Amino acid sequence: MSVLIGYISKQYTPRPAGFEPTYVTEIASVSDCISKRPEGWIEEWRHNDWWVYDKPEIAREVATKLNARDWPVAAYLVHAVEFLPTGEERQLTIETNASPIPKNYYGRLGWDVASKSYSPDFECSPLSCNGMATEVAVNAACLLNSLDEAIAFARRCAREQPEPGNYFVIEVWRELLAA
Repeated sequence: MSVLIGYISKQYTPRPAGFEPTYVTEIASVSDCISKRPEGWIEEWRHNDWWVYDKPEIAREVATKLNARDWPVAAYLVHAVEFLPTGEERQLTIETNASPIPKNYYGRLGWDVASKSYSPDFECSPLSCNGMATEVAVNAACLLNSLDEAIAFARRCAREQPEPGNYFVIEVWRELLAA
């Protein structure tokens, strides 16, 4: 089961020069390593316990204030399992006040896998941060295409530790971009 944790403005980030695989057209990871949030967003201190906003309107308001008005808003749903380096899988109880995704205005991009070790926020997405997109099938947004693929990849990352910490599966939705 996945639970909507909230919304955040993320910079639309085209594939960096030299990034493999070459069919990837953008990096839509939850990590800030490549796909950034507006500078100064945290100082607004309007985020929830998952370090995102409860409503897309708050994400847009903060982005506008921080000169990132045109950045799309992403919605994140977390699969309610934490993958530990020991191979254990811990069920999560996720409490949230996030408003439902406006489905006519958002589309699913795929699933990301991200680590948490010392921060309450997601830290690294091995698909983009560690170049593991060359080892598993990803889509044009550098995300996995199914929950099952994401769970298998989270188990692998928890075991192999490309970045230290426990791993999470996050379903990524984004405002539909104008054509």
